[in-house]
Amino acid sequence: LDLKCVDDELVSCQLPENAFEDSATTQEATARISVQGQFVCRQWFNVQTGEAKEEAICIHPDRAWETDVCGCCGKECPEQP
Repeated sequence: LDLKCVDDELVSCQLPENAFEDSATTQEATARISVQGQFVCRQWFNVQTGEAKEEAICIHPDRAWETDVCGCCGKECPEQP
């Protein structure tokens, strides 16, 4: 799913260098790729505990889940590495 956020919801983040690898690139080339990500509020349901959870994470925009929402779950975004 390709997630599109409006400007006031978009919070950019820097993904780790190895977070987005293309199989056609070599390891050396991949290490030099700097990928811009964005924070999303990811929500999921824990079937063992019956609890709903949410967490702000940095993802590549085209790797979003259908339930992801732009932003940081209404909280302060996590510190960037």
